[in-house]
Amino acid sequence: MPRNTNMSKPYSEFGARLRRSRMGLGWSQLDLSMRAEISSSYLAELERGGRNPSLETIFSLAAAMDISAGFLVDGYRFEAPAGLGPLADIWPSLQESSRSALIHLAWLLSPEGVQAEREKIFKEQGKKSGRKSGKK
Repeated sequence: MPRNTNMSKPYSEFGARLRRSRMGLGWSQLDLSMRAEISSSYLAELERGGRNPSLETIFSLAAAMDISAGFLVDGYRFEAPAGLGPLADIWPSLQESSRSALIHLAWLLSPEGVQAEREKIFKEQGKKSGRKSGKK
């Protein structure tokens, strides 16, 4: 059965980013496959866009190359400010209030958090407009 080209496009884009990242490090497929603990033939298939990687595989590849899994998936590269390493590296040194603020921010940026904030704003706007219309 022929592959759906709409479905294979994300895999080929993932594979291209994976290959460029690996080559940018000057690594062979064998180098990366050993570091990520996957077979070199599976890595070759991923780079060609012929396989659908699991989340575990994506995270393993990203960790091996010290890049974000998000970059491999969608191509967005986050550049941390100078002196600020990955969150996992600085998390232990953060005060509890800073951790709580970051967790809250992450929730606000999530689809669920965005929806909850929209609903909150609409409720507040509804109350304000309801009060205005009740005045004579």
